Amino acid sequence: MEPTRQDETDFRLLGDLDVRLGGVRWQAPSRKPRRLLAALLLEPRRQVTKDRLVEAVWDGTPPRSAVGAIQVYASQLRRALPGCGLVYSGEGYLLDIDPASVDLHRFRHLVAHAETLPTEERAAALRSALGLFRGRPLADIGSDTLRREIEPVIEEERLHALEHLAELELALGRGARLVPDLLRLTGEHPLRERLWELLMRCQAGAGRGRDAAETFERARTLLREELGVEPGPGLREAARLPGVRATRVEAAAGGGEAPAPRSEESPRTRTRGTPRPGHADGPAGGRPAPPGPNMLPRDLPDFTGRTAELARARELIAAAGTSTAILAVTGMPGVGKTALATHVAHRAGTRYPDGRLFLDLHGHSAERGPLPVHEALDLLLRMAGEPGCRQDEGEIALAAARWRAALTRRRLIVVLDDAVEAAHVRLLLPGDSASLVIVTSRGPLAELDGAHPMPLGILTTAEAGALFTGIVGGSAGTASAPEVARLCGNLPLAVRLAAVSLRQRPTRPAPELVRALRGASALDELRLGSRSVGQAFDASYRTLPEPERRVFRTLGLLPGPDTDSAAAAALAGATSDGTRRLLERLLDRNLLEQHARDRFRLHPLLRRYAVLAARREDPEPDRRAAVARLVDHYLGNARSALRALCPPRTPPAADGTERGLPDPWAAAGWLTVERPNLVAAVHATHTGAPSDQARALARALLRYDRLLRTGVGTGLGCGSGSGATVLGTRAGAAAVGGAGTGAAAPVPRPAVLPLGGRQTELGQRQDLRRRRAVVPERGGGVG
Repeated sequence: MEPTRQDETDFRLLGDLDVRLGGVRWQAPSRKPRRLLAALLLEPRRQVTKDRLVEAVWDGTPPRSAVGAIQVYASQLRRALPGCGLVYSGEGYLLDIDPASVDLHRFRHLVAHAETLPTEERAAALRSALGLFRGRPLADIGSDTLRREIEPVIEEERLHALEHLAELELALGRGARLVPDLLRLTGEHPLRERLWELLMRCQAGAGRGRDAAETFERARTLLREELGVEPGPGLREAARLPGVRATRVEAAAGGGEAPAPRSEESPRTRTRGTPRPGHADGPAGGRPAPPGPNMLPRDLPDFTGRTAELARARELIAAAGTSTAILAVTGMPGVGKTALATHVAHRAGTRYPDGRLFLDLHGHSAERGPLPVHEALDLLLRMAGEPGCRQDEGEIALAAARWRAALTRRRLIVVLDDAVEAAHVRLLLPGDSASLVIVTSRGPLAELDGAHPMPLGILTTAEAGALFTGIVGGSAGTASAPEVARLCGNLPLAVRLAAVSLRQRPTRPAPELVRALRGASALDELRLGSRSVGQAFDASYRTLPEPERRVFRTLGLLPGPDTDSAAAAALAGATSDGTRRLLERLLDRNLLEQHARDRFRLHPLLRRYAVLAARREDPEPDRRAAVARLVDHYLGNARSALRALCPPRTPPAADGTERGLPDPWAAAGWLTVERPNLVAAVHATHTGAPSDQARALARALLRYDRLLRTGVGTGLGCGSGSGATVLGTRAGAAAVGGAGTGAAAPVPRPAVLPLGGRQTELGQRQDLRRRRAVVPERGGGVG
């Protein structure tokens, strides 16, 4: 990647947005086109979706005309920047420019290229890369969305490059030249230990041991006061450099502060059961000592519901006594796992006087990958006041043993939030301890021996409505609360975001929010700043292997409310056994619900997300083919079921769509359970089912209607009366009611009104007749 020439266009993002056309500064248009340009420059030669651009330009609160306005701004940019190749592709825009013309991408190229160079040249390349910064990235754009999402990433890249340069300069004996920069950066990033360490090394290398010792004390004080931890291994090693150590020893001898003295009665030297110093029953008597550090996030003041889960947590904690209690909280994205864990930890705090620790493991984070186990152990040890461990995977076993030993002597609450799965936290659990550990995860935690499972479902409609009205306040949203809760699927994160958005826009009437949640862009409504339901779902979706992603996307194409594994296999075009295994993995990841035996469904908002993912990643012909396979599966089973209920006198020739249903009982059960899905599939013609399939399936459903309406006890002119007998007996009704659920559910009358009562049945029949009028039958009979 070569630097730009004087006669080329030069785009600068590392400071105020600045564009140079052949060396002449570009007179930029108004702010919104500038935001559009900035969003496109961040990803040159890559399509940026219209939704993404709208969010960047209007900071998440776009007008209804936003998409049209984007087109206007794009036209303005084309006129102002001729030859820059702004291309519209239907789904979004692409800026076809050389990435080398953008300073951000030149910076990244220089940093990557530096890794291939010798030490001296590497340092020069890094200095050139860092010299591209003119200030805070995108400083004058005014887009909170871009600043929130992009600035931390670029700043982290800059700091990493500067830290690497400092290491090189130290190796070349030129560390002193970086002291001013490092002094400024430690002020801007006071909790970044690596900067303090490099500053100390540069000071010590320049013969300024006293300055380095003072730097260590400032850093140690900050870490203690802000995080409640001791300096990490890098800082402690820098404090042992000869010039620094001698200065600190002299200060201690002269009455200054000695190097990190430790009390003999500190928690790490006490055994379990030893009273804390200063407790009334301790050796010193007097006032009780203050409790250990509380590092928990704030407890939600509007925490709502979860009565059963809180009661179970109290029982488990009380029953644990002086043993370890491990609570494994699992659930779908946005269901409130962290909120529940934090709430339980706050309420149980008095039982655990040695502190409350909280560690985000980033198992499903949009900003970064999962926290490695060795880094988690290092942080936990330091939170507990112990020396950390080296950032080396080879030290994991020793660090885990030290962590277990530290917990043995204390009564702590440890919240391990957002684990990937059981293996992510197994080494972080105590051995013999009187502590409480709460693990949250979207993945499976069943492998954690001794853990008490606490699966978390959605709120009840009453709880979700109460959460909504409690956040909105007053009577503004009371009438709409049940409907908002329903449209949010009673998912706590969705309800909270909807309520906060309404509270922040008091002039917006609640019915307008309801209409927006009913529309196709409901997920866009459930977004506030950096939090969104779609982002929470995306973080889980991205962790799935491709086979599971594909099955998840195809489930979004289901026309009906649920499915069994056989229909899901037909939709995916895969084997039943293979699809069942993939469905089980989605269940493990809490991206799918199993509400009865072999009956699966997506949460309503997850279903919307799956539809969007399918449209984004799967070509339209593939989606149509999947729906066609599903309707073919339904048609074959419906024909087989009707033949089992009403065998024809002359068996028809096989046409390849027949499925095996063993007897009339299974046939009646399948037709009853699947009826909503069959009706929905008939109406799925426009999304993929060929019209002849829709006609045949409509005829099969009408035949079943007639059998239910007139065939009870009459045989319906069938070759045998077995099907009529099944439908007309109380036992048959039980088989119909229990089909697909694993149990014969008792039904108080014959199954003449399957799934939804008389009104639903009549409505569905009228729909089918209208369908039949539009799609005329070709011939008669079921087959």
